[in-house]
Amino acid sequence: MTAKMLHFAHRFPDSLVLGLEIQDTQPKPGTPITPAINWRGTPKPEHFGEYRSWILFAFRELATRWQSSILYALQSGPTDAELRVFNPGQAPRLELAFTVEKMPV
Repeated sequence: MTAKMLHFAHRFPDSLVLGLEIQDTQPKPGTPITPAINWRGTPKPEHFGEYRSWILFAFRELATRWQSSILYALQSGPTDAELRVFNPGQAPRLELAFTVEKMPV
């Protein structure tokens, strides 16, 4: 049987759309979480704040739904990233903020 898929979507004010799709199955401990993240339109540096808020919301919902902790790294600026821990029903906790010379594409 194929796992059910969860879909999260966010529409930015300028018609940019961001979608996240992930299997609705709690991963086994130590297994990476690899959602499909799709942009319709071209994100710009000014979108990072709104993107960051939305992705924090989406992963907080996943942690609560699965009643499991999640460790996830997200891009928070053109060269900035954060490592966050998501626990069920709690605000995401920042573990590490870092800068990279060039973000992977």
